Amino acid sequence: MEPGTILLRGLRAHAFHGCLPEEAVVGGTYEVDLDVHLDMGPSRRSDHLADTVDYSLLQRCLREELLQRSALIEHVAGRMVQRLFAEEPRILWLRLELRKINPPIDGDVDYVAIVLERDRPHTAVSQVPEQGS
Repeated sequence: MEPGTILLRGLRAHAFHGCLPEEAVVGGTYEVDLDVHLDMGPSRRSDHLADTVDYSLLQRCLREELLQRSALIEHVAGRMVQRLFAEEPRILWLRLELRKINPPIDGDVDYVAIVLERDRPHTAVSQVPEQGS
């Protein structure tokens, strides 16, 4: 096993999540950052896209889930995680951050965010990156 991490940063979209009625009409800006941990040995040796996680697949899954309306961004983030594990068996572990930019709350707030870190079910602990690595 040759562990490695693919980073996808700053996926941005306009979507219509929220509990307030006006959020369903006006919408807002959302951003996603994603880290996926996988075995990079096969792709390093072969130089074939079929042996790694395709960045465009990650982007497409995230964007499609982001554009499906939900009341809570926790729900959106959870759907994203489930979809990524379902679509790409090479992902062993992931960290996803979903940010709601300029949320409609009292005060000057840049964003609120949900962070989910998940192992693929039945993944050996030794395959999961240590914190800070």
